[in-house]
Amino acid sequence: MDATPGIRLALIAPKQSEPVSNRWPAIVVAVAMSGAIVGGVLFYGYQPGGPLNPAATGMVDVLEVKWEQGGIPLGLAPGFTAPTGSAVPVYWPLSCETVPGFNESCSTGNVSIVTPGFGLASTNTPATWYSGPSNSTFVVNATVVMPSGRYTGNLEIDLEIDLSASE
Repeated sequence: MDATPGIRLALIAPKQSEPVSNRWPAIVVAVAMSGAIVGGVLFYGYQPGGPLNPAATGMVDVLEVKWEQGGIPLGLAPGFTAPTGSAVPVYWPLSCETVPGFNESCSTGNVSIVTPGFGLASTNTPATWYSGPSNSTFVVNATVVMPSGRYTGNLEIDLEIDLSASE
């Protein structure tokens, strides 16, 4: 019989762990979730105007582009949103009306930016164009440089009258 009555020794075997193949779905889900979180944070942080993007400190929100010629309103163009310091092209069509029997010569002066903080990078003015046998349109192109700080409001652009065409 037992050498020591009343005392039994029991060997406790360690619990068997699950096979590695059963853990793969959990590992894949954990890695995918971690990647999605890290990717989302990086996308948010480094987009233009994001808190981690050193190149863009903010956004410029132009509600409307107001075109005028010599102080007389020509019309409104749609606004836009762009990073601070970037360059954005804007356009405005000008028509040259035909007088029956005559080809008219139309011209425009330079473009200038009225709104403080904005700059003009390039333009296709001053220009002269002709009506031809029917009315023709000239499209004024201007590339506007956004201010260095955040801005929300309208952008006013003046298209100078070319007085040399009337002389």
